[in-house]
Amino acid sequence: MGTSKRDSVWHNFRGSGLGIMRAPARAHHPSRWVVDELMRTWFDDRSFDWLDVGVVGMVDYERLRPSLRFRFTGVDLSESVLEDARQYLRGPSDAVTVWDIQEPPDARLVASQDLITVRHVLNHCEYYDRPLEHAAAILRPGGRIVVVLHLALVDGPDELRRHHAWDVPGEVIGNRYGRERFVRTFGSIFVPELWVRVDDGVKPNDVIVGRRPLPGEALPPPRLERYRMWVPPGRRHLFTVLWSRMRLARHLRRVFARTAGEAEP
Repeated sequence: MGTSKRDSVWHNFRGSGLGIMRAPARAHHPSRWVVDELMRTWFDDRSFDWLDVGVVGMVDYERLRPSLRFRFTGVDLSESVLEDARQYLRGPSDAVTVWDIQEPPDARLVASQDLITVRHVLNHCEYYDRPLEHAAAILRPGGRIVVVLHLALVDGPDELRRHHAWDVPGEVIGNRYGRERFVRTFGSIFVPELWVRVDDGVKPNDVIVGRRPLPGEALPPPRLERYRMWVPPGRRHLFTVLWSRMRLARHLRRVFARTAGEAEP
């Protein structure tokens, strides 16, 4: 099996290899709690089709497989990542396959998914317009996208600020996106629902949620920020983290109860 540039980045990134996402600091990052709460809110009582872009470590899959009913498709650029991911598959119809979100999806994927998660992937793309358009094509009407960016969006100019990989010249390992352009791009494709910034005291994560419009549904003006959670640097003790998690869970239940037109008790 040949080694792609992406394989080289993963295997040599700070010497950590494919286990980087399963390290405790990453596997238990508060941003994963946000995604967990979202998925349980949406899918606690029904099965769904889930496509996960960038499956290094399969952490979210392992956390959610015992308690939620879903058909899982994991995609990645790297055959090495996919080979590692296959050992964690548990569902009879779960699978992983090669796909670059910067390229148009296979026709079999179009309008086939209820949820697409894109964790720490857009940062490595040349830009994010096409990946978001391709993600929208995969979703059924009303399906949701959850984007996690591990480098915070910046308030300055719209151009990308690229951080290149150390071991592969020209390979982008991280981008900082101009905030305004991201908001305009995301809001021109999805109905924005939630924006949560989570900080574990080391590196902030932006968790951004959007929904593919229903047929005939007009997109609202691109205003993405609805809610923010912030765990202050230096206050990472257990009480603070658990309190933030409970506060977020209560808020999410209220948000989606209102969205569904249900009265809050």
